[in-house]
Amino acid sequence: MNTEGDKTLEDPEESSEVVKHSKFSKLQAENAKLRARLEGASAIFLDGNWPAREEAACFGLFKIRRIGNIYVLAEWCRSDGKKRRICVGPYWHFLIFTLFIIGAVTYMIYAWVIPPEDKVERIIGLALSILAILSFLCTALSDPGIYPRFSKPLLKNWTYSEFAQSYRPPGVIFCQQCQVLIEDYNHFCPWSGTVIGRGNEPYFQVFICSMVVSLVYDLIVTGLALHNIDFWTSV
Repeated sequence: MNTEGDKTLEDPEESSEVVKHSKFSKLQAENAKLRARLEGASAIFLDGNWPAREEAACFGLFKIRRIGNIYVLAEWCRSDGKKRRICVGPYWHFLIFTLFIIGAVTYMIYAWVIPPEDKVERIIGLALSILAILSFLCTALSDPGIYPRFSKPLLKNWTYSEFAQSYRPPGVIFCQQCQVLIEDYNHFCPWSGTVIGRGNEPYFQVFICSMVVSLVYDLIVTGLALHNIDFWTSV
């Protein structure tokens, strides 16, 4: 047997696996380097983070911290060292207005239109409305993804933002309304009063889906109730 010739032959599948493993190892090494640079980058933060200022609220009863145009109601650190915030956007008045509209419409439908004996319809409708309100509050009160400022780029693909006076990676955009950099910026939502980014986009998607389903359900149930048609017999 020609064992020497067998050694020179390579299994294509084995070769492909070696290449994939090599690429994955390189990617892991690059990610480790980036994490190390981020951990040691506190020295090149501009003042460590965005400049914050305290402002009086509720006729001076207490003070809240303001980062850009975002009001921080509470802030704490998780076990991994990352910050968690409860905050509201610059147009928090629209947040209150939107909550009032959703609550008022829900109350009118299930207090005046849907008969009390239709318990199943009321439970389903109220559950959808509560889900929409809770996801809306999570969207409005979550940290949208405030990104720290850097005086130097950490990678070659980082660009400089004149508005933020900071370097930023791709996907991080300066929000004109909130006056901060937002990670994975999507859009500014006036109804929630804040920007939609990485931190609150999942809640926003749940809110949109639950709100659409709730509206369609309420329209169907209200139409059937006004015409004295039972929901389950019409399905």
